[in-house]
Amino acid sequence: MWDTFFLAALVGFLFLYAPGYAVLRAFRLSRIIAAVCAPLVTVVAYSLLAAAYEKIGVSCSWETLVFPLLGFGVALFVILRLAVRVREIPFGADPAGSHAVSTRDRLREALFPCLYAAVGIIVTSCIFIGTFDDACSFVQEFDNVHHLNTVRAFIDSGIWSSLTSTLYPENVTAFQPPFSGSAFYPSAWHCIASLIVDALGVPVALGANAANFLFCALVFPLNLYLFMKRLFFGKQGVLFFGAFVSLAFVVFPWKLLAWGPLFPNLAAFSLLPSILFCFVTIFTLGIDRRLRIASACLFAVGLVGLAFTQPNAVFSAGVLLVPFCVDRIVCCCRRIAQRSGSGWAVRCALLLGLFVVGVAALWFALFNASFMSGVVAYSWPSFASVPQAIANVLLLSSQETVAQAVLGAFVATGFVYALTVREYRWIAVSYALASVLYVVTASFDGPVKQLLTGFWYTDAMRLMANMTIVAVPLASAGLYVVATAIARGLKKAFGTSRARRAASCAVACIVAAAFVGVNFYPGYTQPGQQGPTSAFSSSNNFLNVAYSLSGPKMYGIEEIAFVEKVKSAVEPGALILNEPNDGSVFAYGANNANVYYRYVSGWDGPSESEESKVIRRSLDVVALDPNVADAVRAIGAEYLLQLDQNGKHDGNHFLFSYEANDWFGIDRIDDDTPGFEIVLSEGDMRLYRIHPLSE
Repeated sequence: MWDTFFLAALVGFLFLYAPGYAVLRAFRLSRIIAAVCAPLVTVVAYSLLAAAYEKIGVSCSWETLVFPLLGFGVALFVILRLAVRVREIPFGADPAGSHAVSTRDRLREALFPCLYAAVGIIVTSCIFIGTFDDACSFVQEFDNVHHLNTVRAFIDSGIWSSLTSTLYPENVTAFQPPFSGSAFYPSAWHCIASLIVDALGVPVALGANAANFLFCALVFPLNLYLFMKRLFFGKQGVLFFGAFVSLAFVVFPWKLLAWGPLFPNLAAFSLLPSILFCFVTIFTLGIDRRLRIASACLFAVGLVGLAFTQPNAVFSAGVLLVPFCVDRIVCCCRRIAQRSGSGWAVRCALLLGLFVVGVAALWFALFNASFMSGVVAYSWPSFASVPQAIANVLLLSSQETVAQAVLGAFVATGFVYALTVREYRWIAVSYALASVLYVVTASFDGPVKQLLTGFWYTDAMRLMANMTIVAVPLASAGLYVVATAIARGLKKAFGTSRARRAASCAVACIVAAAFVGVNFYPGYTQPGQQGPTSAFSSSNNFLNVAYSLSGPKMYGIEEIAFVEKVKSAVEPGALILNEPNDGSVFAYGANNANVYYRYVSGWDGPSESEESKVIRRSLDVVALDPNVADAVRAIGAEYLLQLDQNGKHDGNHFLFSYEANDWFGIDRIDDDTPGFEIVLSEGDMRLYRIHPLSE
């Protein structure tokens, strides 16, 4: 199955990068910008095309999405190249606007992206894929219910629109679902996973894993490279260390692969650095005007892409860019004052005041917007005192993560270094601002917490992931400071400038190797010793437990095998009732079983049907109560699936969302309950044929 996985990753790479690259190259953007920013264009195009197809009744598939977009990109490339002969827009990370035109310069420019990609693939293969039992392993947690089932619903229905998300598409649902209607849900990640599944016919879980592999191994590191190239132009050493730091933080992306899991947020935050690059480029002096225009267009496209992937990343971009905007306002006022000879303090204070008021007004307006109410009202309780939360920031640890003291020391070093250099100061302030939001959500409860962190569901893990976006440049700068200090200490030992350069390169490589060895050290547990011995040891254990299908799993190998037998035993299309919290909620997404309950929340809400309420509470009397029998007939249910008759109180076998009062009508059913005929029986798993009370 692993050969299929890597084929899926390759196909996903082509789907994610090729169309966007063709479009951006058509507009003469440099190869590096076009390659790195290609997913921004592709994600937006797929999302808009899927929404348009849903409106005009065209079924989505990999052919109807990839071929039109790729064909458009290639045609646009050919037309613009033949009709408009203009020189290539430069990379634009050089404030002086210099162009890398020689072959040697272009090769040198390509070395760093290749290094970032190579390190990303190696680290992701070791940390993420290395934890799997199988390429089809998947996390059996709350959010993944929606992710896997949504991909399956996309494949079944051909409706891939974020605007009308539902697990019961009307065009393929032959029964009355327990929940009516559809709603907006950012589904760009689901589109990428669905493209892979649809093109290769692989299991949904494998397609999801391949999509996550791409975002971790390539999208995030390459986006970080582009952002750092803009931020640290001329500091080749910082860029070098960035390749080894980009995936060095446990909290992102690794924790998001199992916490929730938060796949859409993982994808959105992976795209975020290139959006920061575009915004910073817009307001950088001395660059090519065409690049400024292209960056503005890409920034707008990127914001749309974040909205379709996970909208809270838009707010992350806003928080991280506010210090940069303040820096630009101050610089602008100084330049005006230098030209006019007048004072600038009053003008600067006025502009800054207007900017702060404008940002606050926009933030407050969005917080009170009706379409955001369901997000900003959600609250995770505080879990740490203020000193503990600050310690978490300094040690880069949070809930269920082991401290990364060495990495935290490099971040602190880079933070101090950035404060001493005016061009980098804003990134240090951005990190401080993101850290404050984390401390607020970790240590406080109440309306202020909701106002400041509600756009991220007040989730500490998402807010610490925000910090990681700007912590990577700081840690890279910290490593650069240390390596530079060591090289200067050795400077007198080398006579020629060539020897000194060679020594500096050797020091950089040694420091990078030492950092990788210490930071990624997997640790080991001695006999009698409790717990992991390093942050990545803990992370690997966490991922292994989350993705392993063996051991005490609610939907493990035995349950999956039983569901496959169920599919063979029932008639095609037959509706199977189930209690979703026993693991059967994954049976639709992972195994394409036609189970009735595909959600684990929303019970007794306004959108739940009366038939569903009756079935949940009273199915056990279907042979005695005509109201229950009528409800079963109304939805056309023929079978009942139980995956765990005896494990109702065992946390390993039921999702944490399980509430006995919601399901006692199904929980009370056993082999002796009237109206239920045993079709399949294996251990504590059952498939019953339902015999309702005769009319």
